[in-house]
Amino acid sequence: MKTLFQINRALFIGTLLLYLTIYFGLIAQVVLGAFQVLAALYLAFHLSSLSSRTKQLLLTYWVVTTVYLSLLFSGFYNSSNDAINILFFAVIPMGLASLFLYINFKAYKEYQIVAL
Repeated sequence: MKTLFQINRALFIGTLLLYLTIYFGLIAQVVLGAFQVLAALYLAFHLSSLSSRTKQLLLTYWVVTTVYLSLLFSGFYNSSNDAINILFFAVIPMGLASLFLYINFKAYKEYQIVAL
């Protein structure tokens, strides 16, 4: 659990730093998103060791991520407005990444308590 959190945190910080050059930040965001979806699957299989609050947050993450990816890949989203594009392709995904980083941190801390 500790390694999962450390990798997640490093990818998140790296993505934020790469956003100084917007193009590389967007590319790094794809890598971060893929890692976080796989990590969320891992956490979903370890639900028994998580508190009810963390389980609820993980369910919220899954619902919002599923809706976002459905809109992204369905072709429903189509905008020529730059502000909406920035919101849809940068702000919302990084918001989801922040939420998962928080969930991952909580799971790591809970795991530490159980391991003691």
